[in-house]
Amino acid sequence: MSLWRQLRYGWRGLKDRTGREQDVADEVAQYFEEAEAEWRERGLSTGEAKKAARREAGSMAVARERASEYGWENGLKVFMDDLHFAARQLRKHLAFTVTAVLTLALGIGANAAIFTVVERVLLAPLPYRSAERLAVLQTHRGETGKTVPRVTGPDAVDVREQARSLEAVSLYGGGSLGVQLKDHAAYTVVTLADANFARVFGLQPVAGRLYTDADAKHAAMVSERFARDNFGKAQAAVGQVVRVEGNRWRL
Repeated sequence: MSLWRQLRYGWRGLKDRTGREQDVADEVAQYFEEAEAEWRERGLSTGEAKKAARREAGSMAVARERASEYGWENGLKVFMDDLHFAARQLRKHLAFTVTAVLTLALGIGANAAIFTVVERVLLAPLPYRSAERLAVLQTHRGETGKTVPRVTGPDAVDVREQARSLEAVSLYGGGSLGVQLKDHAAYTVVTLADANFARVFGLQPVAGRLYTDADAKHAAMVSERFARDNFGKAQAAVGQVVRVEGNRWRL
């Protein structure tokens, strides 16, 4: 039977279940009649032919049940019956239902939260230009076998001046510090970086310009959010003076 005929036959069975059951009964009866006729042709009497046919295919009831199980619509009916039974059981045991729903909700929520963190921290690309080309350098101490997640001192100078496989190297470091503005102070993350920092991370200023090596001891850049929070907008931050740890910096 073609797929289209199976779909039509199954849909007709769903709309007219009684008619479908009658069709199945007629098909089974016809099968037994043909089987009995075949056994009679082999020389058995009518009674013996009936018994032989039923021994071969089972009783009429079993044959009808097997025939009625054929077709995709029967699988759908079994699924719907199971679904209705499960709904009735859940209504009868409300305490269990509430507990199961809360457990599933907490489990799904926890998994979603963990996946979000993993996706953003480990899977999602960094929000920088050519992020796949960025690398973090570490220091491996041969005498102790330990690896330190930073490069400092003369090692940093050697890397910047001698590394030929790196297009650009930026040295930076910092932490959370208090920043003194004209009329108030703000506690924020402060990073000391060389002029290559903007080149490595592909930064472009919203207002003003990028600082150079000549600006290193007296110029600073702030994020757009810091500028909006403390000066109203990015353009208003240009030319402002801030103090960090007693040092004066012009934006």
